[in-house]
Amino acid sequence: MITLYAVTWRADTPDLGEDELGVLADGDLAMVVGPAPATTSREDALAHGRIVEEVASAVDVLPIRYGTTATDTDEARSLLREHGPAWAARLQKVEGCAELAIRVAPSAADEVRAASGAEHLAQLVSRSRLLNAAESELGDLLTGRCRVVRRLAGHEELKLSCLVERAQVEPVRSELEEWGASRDDLMISVTGPWAPYSFVADGQDAGVAL
Repeated sequence: MITLYAVTWRADTPDLGEDELGVLADGDLAMVVGPAPATTSREDALAHGRIVEEVASAVDVLPIRYGTTATDTDEARSLLREHGPAWAARLQKVEGCAELAIRVAPSAADEVRAASGAEHLAQLVSRSRLLNAAESELGDLLTGRCRVVRRLAGHEELKLSCLVERAQVEPVRSELEEWGASRDDLMISVTGPWAPYSFVADGQDAGVAL
């Protein structure tokens, strides 16, 4: 059994620093693989993520979710042949880019415990309006700076994933941090660059290359 980590272009196959990792190629694509761990644990999941990010720091990738395996190298190559055209199209969409994750929430100082159901409902409405307004402002800020901006599910906070050209990651981060510093009513965090987990799959199946 082998673990599947990421799909990349065959021509961009990275120099893997870990002896146990390997690269399988078919057509224009290649897949980074390694031995499947004997157990499933948080440490294994974190190690999987570190390998994906290491590869993504060097080449364009479609990250494959933790726990995805193939019986052997023949099955992995078969997956490359079967999904090759679709994966190549997705790789083209994220080419030269990384993901920045943005989280925005009302300031903790503005949080007051509701004294009644009606007051709680009013707070929810107020929070929703505040976050929608923040999304609009961020949309204006990020227009032309990000290739794609996607809102992720969540009601307690605003969560955005941005597909950003690698050369623009730090300028975009600086713009976001400057905007956040100007808002006493909001808390903002910007993390990344990450492999483009939110942009590798169609529909809502984000973060899954298979």
